[in-house]
Amino acid sequence: MSKPLAFFLFLLFCSTILRGGAATVHIGVVAQRGSRISREQGIAIEIAAKDLSSSADIVLTINNSSRGAAFLNGDEQANAIISGESWAVLEISRTGTKTGLPVLSLTTSQPLSVVPRANLFRMSYRASAYVQCLADLVKLFNWRQVIVLYEDDGYGSTSSGIVPMLNDALQSVGSQITYHAAFPSLDSMPNPEDVIHQELKTLNSRLCKVFIVVQWSSSSLVSELFKVATTLGMMAKGHVWIAGDDITTLLDSTLSPSDISSYMQGVIGVKTYINESRKPYNDFSEKFQQKFQSEYSKSGETKVKPGMHALLAYDAVHVIAKAYAISGKSLLEGIQSSDFVGLSGRVRFRRDGSLIEGKGTLAFRVINVVGKSSRDMGFWLKGRGFYRDGAEQAASINLFGTIYWPGGAAEKIPGGWGKLRVGVPTRSLTELLVNVEFDGKGEVKEVNGFCVEVYKEARELLNYELPYEFFPFNGTYDELVASVPEKFDAVIGDVTILSKRMNRAMFTEPFLPTGLSMVVPVKPNNKKWVLTQPFSPEVWLLVLASYIYTCVTVWYLEHKQNPDFDVPWREQLGATLWLIFCTIFFAHGKFYSYYTKAVIAVWLFVLLILTSTFTASLGSILITQQLEPVVNDKKIGCNGASFVMNHLEDVLGYKDKQIELIPKIENYSTAFKSGAITMAYLETPYLKIFLSQYGSEHYTVHGDTQRLGGFGFAFAKNSPLIADFSKAILQLSESGTLGHLEEKWFSQSLVTCPNTCNTKTMDNLTLDSLWVLFLLTGAASTIVLLLFKSGFIASSSRRSLAVASWPLRRKCLQLRITCKYKSRRGLPVSRSSSIYSTQVAPESAAADSLT
Repeated sequence: MSKPLAFFLFLLFCSTILRGGAATVHIGVVAQRGSRISREQGIAIEIAAKDLSSSADIVLTINNSSRGAAFLNGDEQANAIISGESWAVLEISRTGTKTGLPVLSLTTSQPLSVVPRANLFRMSYRASAYVQCLADLVKLFNWRQVIVLYEDDGYGSTSSGIVPMLNDALQSVGSQITYHAAFPSLDSMPNPEDVIHQELKTLNSRLCKVFIVVQWSSSSLVSELFKVATTLGMMAKGHVWIAGDDITTLLDSTLSPSDISSYMQGVIGVKTYINESRKPYNDFSEKFQQKFQSEYSKSGETKVKPGMHALLAYDAVHVIAKAYAISGKSLLEGIQSSDFVGLSGRVRFRRDGSLIEGKGTLAFRVINVVGKSSRDMGFWLKGRGFYRDGAEQAASINLFGTIYWPGGAAEKIPGGWGKLRVGVPTRSLTELLVNVEFDGKGEVKEVNGFCVEVYKEARELLNYELPYEFFPFNGTYDELVASVPEKFDAVIGDVTILSKRMNRAMFTEPFLPTGLSMVVPVKPNNKKWVLTQPFSPEVWLLVLASYIYTCVTVWYLEHKQNPDFDVPWREQLGATLWLIFCTIFFAHGKFYSYYTKAVIAVWLFVLLILTSTFTASLGSILITQQLEPVVNDKKIGCNGASFVMNHLEDVLGYKDKQIELIPKIENYSTAFKSGAITMAYLETPYLKIFLSQYGSEHYTVHGDTQRLGGFGFAFAKNSPLIADFSKAILQLSESGTLGHLEEKWFSQSLVTCPNTCNTKTMDNLTLDSLWVLFLLTGAASTIVLLLFKSGFIASSSRRSLAVASWPLRRKCLQLRITCKYKSRRGLPVSRSSSIYSTQVAPESAAADSLT
């Protein structure tokens, strides 16, 4: 016998002596023997009463729910009540504290309508940890939607208790309850199989395939539930079943191995952790199994391992017995001050009557049903999360190892979705984007195209399985989007994201940007005076002015020294113009003045820049302006989409009679050639395809492009698939896969905007680009003229003459020396002496006078 229990019995014995006789405690028990949990609780209560019989006289009065009122109205004697049903909780809530009778509830949940009472205690922990464990499990596998199934006890204990708490916990991890199904108790259903079949059939039609079963006490109802689910194919691949603590407890007790192996394979379960290594638990378990087998072996219940429900019921009897043994306090006060370690853990009550969670009490085992039983996958502890055998907290599902899912083990986690009904348009403008092929019987043979392949690539990036089936839709795109979610779960194809369409469905991130552009035919550009287009008129005027100014400057500097100007003034003017004009071709004549050479140097530099710029600009104009658009809004073609029609009529102001509907892209070229249309409005992806097929030498884009929302996939509002597919599309774009798909289907990228062709395709060069050149040549000419006029010209001319006469002076000196030598020798003087005397000597003298 353990020391705490021996000490308790000693206290109870002393209390009995002080009270003057044997302590008799009347405990009323409200239980329903039909359920396995109730049977376990009843056996545990009887064992606890027997364990305490040596020191106290505990009288148990067990009634079902119909006789439970007898304890409250005094028909049955009871010092305290232990109830395993919600009836007593509701009754205490209604009657209040008039009777002062303590009630210990063994239910794990209670209706929200129950007001906390001083005499109402719950032998269970708050369900917050339990629902948080379920929510963390859903988060770990990234399931965004779940369906909750539970057994309705008739008092709303589950629907108003655990279900709202579970919904809050799921929302905190990014998931939600899309539907919850309440099943009546087994006794209240005349034909349980039909009721379960009808409800599960409704659930099976929903897209969500993640089912969480909570608060289910009847083993027969559990077996029937999974049997019908198997019949309806709801235990096949792609489905997920999560069983709560009530069902996982039944796995070790009443559920037969044949039912488990036939109908429950792949179920994931959450089970309250029990430390089975403690001696008090082993002693109780041995007694429990013996008594349970003796009473229920004939009913076929061979698994008799006690669960948490039995442990709490055993501790409830000890709570009453301990409180009764405390002298100086009423039974109610004694229960309120309870503080001991029982089989279920430390027992202490909050002010609201629930148990205070102690260390290790909020732990759960995660199990996986495989074969005829289950195996442990790991553990969950509040504040720590999932772990396995003392390992660190898991960052991914790899902690659990291989998991057996309904339908068998799979490489990918089941997405928890049924087969996606994907609507595909059959009226696409081009088969390169979406193409639906039919066989001879009118059945869908193949669905392909760029948009379809983008969807398939995005689906492969999801970390879970997502089955789908394509359904062709022969209607407008607005009608197609409006069919979500009644007819389709998703819509793919060349569907433009528009604000009005988002009223019916939500879209993913666009996988292809779009815009609305005008396409028109082109004709050759045969403009006159194309040679003058490189420069603006202002630039041409400045070129002429600079040329004239340079001519005047050169003439002024050269006309007195240059022999070419020793002619009448008219001829001087022509010579000057010709001389400067020849500088354009660098074929100019000789200049005699250094001032002139300075002016010409700057002029030649300016000419070099101007001629190079003119050549480059003219070449570009001749290349780019060979074609010009032909804009005529007499007849306008479009594909008939409602938003295109609205834009043409409401925004651009075209009349309905001007608009021609053309459903296929290959018909546009024929319509242009026949004159049926003179221009067309197309979305940019169609436009790029049209230009690539029929040549940009015949058609071009004119005007601005109106930006649109792009092509995207449509899903039902608030569908978690929107975020998953949007992320996958971004991954395709970042990895370059979208670009490769565009090259595969179109041999070019559709992301880039088409080039716009306007009547003014190339701007000529203006003064803003060339004014520095004209300032340079004008300033150089002006500065040289000022220097020439400032007086430097005289000294400059003398220096020039002195330099020019130096060879003549040297010749004169040589002649003089020769003549003097011959005259001294008496030799005859040559003819050079006469030259010196008549020509050279005067010139030399003139030179000497200048120097």
